[in-house]
Amino acid sequence: MRIDVHDTNRKKRGRVTVDPTQRPPRTALEEGGQGDVFLDWDGGLDDGGHLRKCLVCNNKALFRVRTLPSVAPILVILAFAGVAISILGFASNPFILGLMGIVVIAEIIILLIARTKLVCYRCRTTYAETPIASYYHPYDPQTAALPVNQPDSTAQVDTTGDTDTSGGQQPRRERLAQMRIDSAEEAARSNHPESDS
Repeated sequence: MRIDVHDTNRKKRGRVTVDPTQRPPRTALEEGGQGDVFLDWDGGLDDGGHLRKCLVCNNKALFRVRTLPSVAPILVILAFAGVAISILGFASNPFILGLMGIVVIAEIIILLIARTKLVCYRCRTTYAETPIASYYHPYDPQTAALPVNQPDSTAQVDTTGDTDTSGGQQPRRERLAQMRIDSAEEAARSNHPESDS
């Protein structure tokens, strides 16, 4: 799993590559990143190995995004140029037809090699090279507008991993305890659904 780490005010800190089967709680940032990043694996993966939450900020709201190679916009422009050429009547030239065929094949190849990543709504940390569950959807503006998904502009980078130094937030252990309570309450509600009357 490759993680592009951001802090809670969405500032990029660096990149790490981790093995989800090892679940390292602390790892050093690669290439130019300074310091270590603390990953909270508690409840982070489901039984299928799919990510359930952001390992950096513990936010449960993630969205999927498809990344295209940097040549994709050039090929789109070439495709529109091909359409314009065909409208003008120059598409009968075998050379032009061959070029348009190459552009179409290149676009199909790009769509096949495009990778899907998961991105955290709150901190914008991205997760690549990991299996993605089908319940994650593309970016949703309504979900992004929720207060829990807003960046924390007063947060400072925490190097100890024990507390969040953003003034009014709870220590890490209290947040984890609250998450366990919330998940237990959610499980109890799903086991005893209210009957419709």
